[in-house]
Amino acid sequence: MPLPVLFSVILLSLTTTQIHLVRSEMFMDLDLGSGAGVQVIDVKPCVEEPGSVKRLDMDLLVLQENFTECDNTRKRETFFRVKTTSHNATVEDPLVFVARDSNNVQTWKLPLVKHNNVYNYSYHTLCQVPSPNVTDVIFIDTFTSSKTTVSYGAKIEPIDDFVLEINQKIEFRIHPNEPQVRFFKFPTGSSDVQVVVTSNTTNSCAIVSVQNASCPFSDIEPEMRSLSIYQTMTTDSVISIDEHQTTSDYGLFIVIAMTDPSHCFMADEHFQTPSYQDIQLVVETQKPALEYRFALALPFIAFVTFGLIMTCLVSFPCCHIIWNPFVCGRKSCDVSISRPTCNSPIKENETAELTENDDDESDSSHELIEVTHSLNNGKFTSKHKQKKLLDRKEKSIKITDLLNTEYDVLEKQYSVYAWNTVTVGIFYGLPAFQFVLTGELIFRASGNQDTCYFNFKCSRPLGSLDAFNSVWSNLGYVILGLIFILIIAIKHYKARQLRLKQPDLYFNYGIPHFFGIYYALGIALILEGFMSSCYHICPSFEDFQFDSAFMYIISGLLIVKIFQTRHPDIHANAFVAFLCFAIVIFLTLVGIHEDTILYWSVRVILVCLVLFTITLIWLSFYFYHDWHMSDWIDCGTYKEIWQWYKGWCLVSNKCDSLKPRHMGRFTKVIVAVVGNFVLGLIIISVSHKEVAVVVLALFIANFLLYTALYLLSKLWFKEPWTLMSLVSLVALSVSWLFGFYLLLDVTARREVPPAQSREFNRDCIILDFYDTHDLWHFVSAVALFFTFLFVLTMDDGLQTQKRNKINVF
Repeated sequence: MPLPVLFSVILLSLTTTQIHLVRSEMFMDLDLGSGAGVQVIDVKPCVEEPGSVKRLDMDLLVLQENFTECDNTRKRETFFRVKTTSHNATVEDPLVFVARDSNNVQTWKLPLVKHNNVYNYSYHTLCQVPSPNVTDVIFIDTFTSSKTTVSYGAKIEPIDDFVLEINQKIEFRIHPNEPQVRFFKFPTGSSDVQVVVTSNTTNSCAIVSVQNASCPFSDIEPEMRSLSIYQTMTTDSVISIDEHQTTSDYGLFIVIAMTDPSHCFMADEHFQTPSYQDIQLVVETQKPALEYRFALALPFIAFVTFGLIMTCLVSFPCCHIIWNPFVCGRKSCDVSISRPTCNSPIKENETAELTENDDDESDSSHELIEVTHSLNNGKFTSKHKQKKLLDRKEKSIKITDLLNTEYDVLEKQYSVYAWNTVTVGIFYGLPAFQFVLTGELIFRASGNQDTCYFNFKCSRPLGSLDAFNSVWSNLGYVILGLIFILIIAIKHYKARQLRLKQPDLYFNYGIPHFFGIYYALGIALILEGFMSSCYHICPSFEDFQFDSAFMYIISGLLIVKIFQTRHPDIHANAFVAFLCFAIVIFLTLVGIHEDTILYWSVRVILVCLVLFTITLIWLSFYFYHDWHMSDWIDCGTYKEIWQWYKGWCLVSNKCDSLKPRHMGRFTKVIVAVVGNFVLGLIIISVSHKEVAVVVLALFIANFLLYTALYLLSKLWFKEPWTLMSLVSLVALSVSWLFGFYLLLDVTARREVPPAQSREFNRDCIILDFYDTHDLWHFVSAVALFFTFLFVLTMDDGLQTQKRNKINVF
């Protein structure tokens, strides 16, 4: 056994908790062998004691109770830190210090190498647990392996504010070689606290470690990261601690030290790192989540009440009064409530009168396909096989021209969307929930709070969830999704009753409703609430795919539904649609490899794939073409396109003029395709967001674009509206504007290191429980609900109009 270690063991056995004062004469007669030298040095607080050692030598520093050299008279309960200095110690043969008492051993060495810098002095707090039964004497052994004499200096200083009281704010300064340690004991009746650390020093990086109040603790990396709860910080750090998370009966050690800037900043950021950091530290009480009973109950009560009110309003006939602003100047805007809507079926004699009036309003549309419809138990049949719609040559196309498939067949095809949504939600959601829950458990077990991107200033823990408020705030999606399904079920029931009692009205008036996609939208909204909750269990860059997955599906379903409204026969196969969603999610998963060649390759490939798909969809929109994948694989399709192109070009004077037959639809297609490619190029070249955000932006942009074109077309054809559709349009516009304002007021950022993300943390703004992102959850749930409601009711004003007079656009 090496001589210094042997001496330390012998000396440790001599000390007991009853020793209060040790004099150097106690060790004068120790003989440790030939060539070995031991020097015992009495060290007074606040006085630097010089010394020197070399190989086989050791100095024993004994702390005395003489405080005459300090500013104020001290008691034995004073806590200390030691400053050690050496100007000729080398990295190859460092000077080693061992501080010990009967229960603790701490070790450090000089010179200190940290952040590629070499320091010839360092500060270390001596581990002392405040307890009336512990009055140990502290010894410091000093030795080296150097053959030459190494000089040093040691100065032990008392710490004035070592023990923190609740809500007591203190300030101090740390350096790379000068960490700070404080002790906190849980007060009686308080089990949840927040350790709040702030700094106004720019471009600095520190680590905050909360350790059990047991010796030894560590104030040197990487030991600080083991068996502790820690965060990196630049300007802000908040750590929530539950008394049950600690294993010590005494309290907590709070250790703050400067760390390598690479732990806090991006690799491509270059700046001058300061040599110090000013710190403000306070420990605040925190109520557990269950004590916020009113804050927990309020969103549930509010959303249920709001949902039931909206259900009653949608079912109330007066909300479906038809209003046409284009006829107010020449006839009354008041329309009888008994007009034929799903909510107010009319009588047989009123149907005949309405039919006569409609026959006088406009000329009948030209039939593009020679078909004979016969009403046979609510099913439409055709005498002739339906031709490909690519060859349509008439300019005026009506709903009846695109409604040649049997009603029951279409109903079954659209119902597949709802069942697919349920299936995807189960098989995608359960593994995602297990994944993030496991990550949260690892987060708590390892103590590494840089794993999850919470708003730590407004995180309210409950059980194993560190930010229960962010999970609970997704309740609105679930409740409003259920309410929307209830509304659809009521309308579906009334539609079936209308079909049984007045089949002529059901099959010949208004926009045909197929409710499968509506059910899918309600289910997707519920699943978005669950998946967003999963993401907020431990939000991170990798987990954002769970939050965005059903956003893709909702955006895609809305586009499909709006298109299907005027093109009931032309729809995307539900299995193909969800296969496309799966491909997008897979590529976004690959795209989480930020700043790599693979990441940028995936971004380009994914954006190009999405743009190509969007182009095909808009071409299908122009040609009224069915969206079967086999049509685009079949070479005959492209021959037909070429034949159409030759017919499209009106040849005169060697084809000097080109004119599309459907100028309105052609303009929409050009605007949509060009707009998508411009947006895609901007995203590829400028945006540094993750792939999930890029693709989601494309989905949302296309939904907004198609909705805007749809509304402009309704205005162009002077179609009537209903009160409910107008209210829904205004409500969704206001709620989305307010929601995006809240979304841009970020409380955490996944694309930056965790320390920089905490710079955006904000205090709670509602009931001391919800922050702006939680409010975004509430508002976006309402906005999505009104969006669904608007899509459901936007064509209710056409329920009094015959289908052979309703335009397709």
